[in-house]
Amino acid sequence: ADDYEENRHFLLSQYFRGNFNTAMRRLPIVQSNVQILRVEVWITNRTGATTETRDVVGFMDLGERNPFRQNFADPSQPVYPSNNANRLYQAINIPSARNSSDVQSVLTGLGLQPVQDFEKTFARKLQPTDYYFNPQIGFLSLNQQLQPDEVLGVAFQYTYNGRVYQVGEFSQDVPPSASGDTTKVLFLKLLKATSQRPNLPIWELMMKNVYSVGFGQLSRDGFDLQVTYEEPSKGDKRYLPDTDIKTEYQGTPILQLVNLDRLNNQNDPLPDGKFDYLENYTVISPQSRVIFPVLEPFGKDLEYVYPDSITASKYLFYPLYDTIKAIASNFANLNRFKIVGRSKSAVSGDYQLGFNIPRGSVTVTAGGQVLQEGIDYEINYDLGSLRVTNQAIINAGLPVQIGYENNATFGLQQKNFLGLRLDYLYSKNLTLGASMVRLGERPFFTKQTYGEDPIRNRMYGLDFDYRNDFPKMTKWLNKLPFYSTKAMSAITAYGEAAWLQPGHAREVDFGEGGVSYIDDFEGTRSSIDLRFPLISWTLASVPQNSPDANGVNRFPEAVYKDSLVSGYNRAKLAWYNIEPVLQEKNNSNNPLQRELSELSKPETRRVLAQEIFPQRTNDFGQGIINTFDLAYYPREKGPYNFQFDVDPATGNLKQPKKAWGGLMRNIDQTDFETGNIEFIEFWLLDPFIRKPNSTGGELVFNLGNISEDILHDGKRQY
Repeated sequence: ADDYEENRHFLLSQYFRGNFNTAMRRLPIVQSNVQILRVEVWITNRTGATTETRDVVGFMDLGERNPFRQNFADPSQPVYPSNNANRLYQAINIPSARNSSDVQSVLTGLGLQPVQDFEKTFARKLQPTDYYFNPQIGFLSLNQQLQPDEVLGVAFQYTYNGRVYQVGEFSQDVPPSASGDTTKVLFLKLLKATSQRPNLPIWELMMKNVYSVGFGQLSRDGFDLQVTYEEPSKGDKRYLPDTDIKTEYQGTPILQLVNLDRLNNQNDPLPDGKFDYLENYTVISPQSRVIFPVLEPFGKDLEYVYPDSITASKYLFYPLYDTIKAIASNFANLNRFKIVGRSKSAVSGDYQLGFNIPRGSVTVTAGGQVLQEGIDYEINYDLGSLRVTNQAIINAGLPVQIGYENNATFGLQQKNFLGLRLDYLYSKNLTLGASMVRLGERPFFTKQTYGEDPIRNRMYGLDFDYRNDFPKMTKWLNKLPFYSTKAMSAITAYGEAAWLQPGHAREVDFGEGGVSYIDDFEGTRSSIDLRFPLISWTLASVPQNSPDANGVNRFPEAVYKDSLVSGYNRAKLAWYNIEPVLQEKNNSNNPLQRELSELSKPETRRVLAQEIFPQRTNDFGQGIINTFDLAYYPREKGPYNFQFDVDPATGNLKQPKKAWGGLMRNIDQTDFETGNIEFIEFWLLDPFIRKPNSTGGELVFNLGNISEDILHDGKRQY
């Protein structure tokens, strides 16, 4: 149940959420008077597109009659979503808010908070082929899943009982100026922000009742789907446990309880125990998606079968809809609902095998018959792709099995094999022999997992072969009444013995024998190295809302917008990495090889791993730590600091204790909860090692949404 598709399917407003269950209750008849006429969808521009792009601002409360910010509420307006449903649009539809440089300060002046109430981003407009929207139910389904830090905004127009309403602004509503300036901001309805916050109304707009059931395009023929409940010690059942539900629902399939089995094959209102396959309502065939006709099929929408809420809380999966997906998956005692079934997909016959496929090693069968290369299928060995060209096989839907030799890891493991054979002719009738074989493996690392131990085995063998004529045997056999022969009889004896001497590679020899690890507990912890690459770091913008321990803002200049004052107090900060050659005293290419005093300075010396981790066994080449070096000069003016109140003699800052220097970078992993990122680990060389009496300064880490506006003017720099 917890495997719903997140960040991909959205309701267009709270109105459509409130009417979703009602509209889907009596399918195929949709109980809705809404007809959406057109939609524009905008997402964060991560592709580098240059057409159909512009600055947009998405508002959570836009078009909502009951906004989160109640100071914008207007009870006199109808319940239908529109730009006039509350007073927000009238407050923001002013010339100063259309300027990309000023819009954020204008909105914060209205009491709106970034990320929570609005999102400003540089977005691109999706083509109609990139999404699907249901014009009556009011939901949007994207072809590709959004990243956790991407923004989604929409503008849509619809009719209700013949009257036209609009939410958001279409691109032609706010055209560029006559000079071609496209910096005019477009106002949209925000469906997804850069941060998931279940306590905000926008969380409810992401649909959590859509599941993927395969790949390709679904076909109604052969499609079967059931919902089961895993009852402890009794296995999976198609119905809920009878002990705690109301009598009239005992034995009723869960599929029927969640309104997915209301019709028969003729679409008559008569349950038949099968999934109601209704295109664009319960399934989206091109995307292989199944939609439940209720928003919380394993939560509130199943409460009606239980006598009270306390009993329902023992079975229903409420955290699935109240918290993010990563947290909900931890409730194993409630995660007992399963979606099972089978389906057929219309496939194109293309398969990706991988790289480095040996020629002639591919075997393809369909329906028990071996297919012929060049006739039934084509294969590109360089790209590792296979295409079935026999259309009869594709149309028949026969399962295709592909077997091939996988050389993806060929050559990564170093192995050696040695064999020796000795034969001694003792006489013309007797031969003695001896054999020895040796197979060894050399691991790349000293830490090896159990079952992958590097071997170094030897096997010794002795054998003999005796052959000689035995004429008396022929005479004895001829005395038998039924047997007669003149061939010479012979006697042959052969024997061999072998002894295996197991061993292991020297690299895993710790003491009396080899060591392998049942579980690598260190390997279970993955880390994100923020040091490298150095080019990922850039000058930091002025931090905002950063109070110290006394509640005083550390950076008072952050409040200034589009002003040189925002750069005041910025001091000089440099970040770099020392070339390892310059730290080696015995390297002839090091111009400082004779300057031992320079090579021994704390700022420039080499840092060994044993200094920080004395108990760690380092692999080859890991004995030296590459440091991330910072040089901070609090008295010197930093970049973009045009402060004129400085020391006239030196040009330095008069109050270095108020100065600051910063740098920032992006982190690709933006969903810390799902990635299970728990803490920051860093080792800092004492910057006051030469001044032990210094009172020091502050080192501040800020994780979250960091502004990239270094000059604080709301403009992009290329």
